[in-house]
Amino acid sequence: GWAVARALGIIFTYEFFNHWFLRRGFFQPFMPVLAVLVEVSTLPLIEGSLGMIADAQETLASPGMVLGGALSAISAFRMKPALSLVAGGVAAVENLLMYVLIFLPRMPAAPLRTLTLPHIVIRSILLLFSGVAAAVLARQMLRKAEVALRAVRSKDFMGKYFLIWRNGTGG
Repeated sequence: GWAVARALGIIFTYEFFNHWFLRRGFFQPFMPVLAVLVEVSTLPLIEGSLGMIADAQETLASPGMVLGGALSAISAFRMKPALSLVAGGVAAVENLLMYVLIFLPRMPAAPLRTLTLPHIVIRSILLLFSGVAAAVLARQMLRKAEVALRAVRSKDFMGKYFLIWRNGTGG
């Protein structure tokens, strides 16, 4: 109940104020980093809150792993490869810490094999790899944008006009 509602309330409050500041023209260089950290930490915050009140095995068996990787991959749209690597690393560390601190003490004597520590370490590594894949995607998008910008600038004339026809030809 209330733990999950509090977690969602924190996230929605942050997103509201982030949007409010951006709409009023307030931007600082730390804001994309903070936004990625909040986005990536959303799932562990919700799962951790749920794990405090629900069965640990049921919470860990939920399909949140897919969402965790997707949240790391979304960071690629910010087109900063280092930020994507940070997102994957933070997601991996949060996943591992959440398991050790919250779920492991609540596990039954014989948990499902896929919910033991070696499998959780593999999940964390996969989350890290989702950040690496997002960084590769961000790098590729940056390259494509640079090529497109070079093509536009090659047709630019003194920063003001685009040349459609060749200059100095005709009658």
